[in-house]
Amino acid sequence: MTEFFNVDGAKGYLFQGVFFTEAYPSSATSIRECSTTSNVQNTNLDWLREKLATQVKGLGGNALIGFKYVQKANIFSFSSVSWTASGTAAAIVDLSRHRDVQDQPDPLAKKPCPYCAEEIMAVAKKCKHCGEFLN
Repeated sequence: MTEFFNVDGAKGYLFQGVFFTEAYPSSATSIRECSTTSNVQNTNLDWLREKLATQVKGLGGNALIGFKYVQKANIFSFSSVSWTASGTAAAIVDLSRHRDVQDQPDPLAKKPCPYCAEEIMAVAKKCKHCGEFLN
């Protein structure tokens, strides 16, 4: 079960003990920029998050603010891509008091593609396996 948090209006979730959010909560104390890259085309987002969570904990933080991930095509091959995930390691005092108990969809949920039956993220707009656009 995914734990959701709301820190100063910044919504996010806990992954391996680290609060991930795309926002920049005012009560977060920034530590240092973090990033990780994978050159594997079908990289699992959890693998990228795991690497970032390890970096954040190593810096003494408990949050990754400004979290984003992007896919870039490799200039040497149209079929090869790289994934980069990044954000700022931060510390949030007494993070547990910001737990959000509202029902929210699980951002890590997966489902089978209706076209090829491969497993994809439930929020996917396009299948990474067969390339079909989803409704």
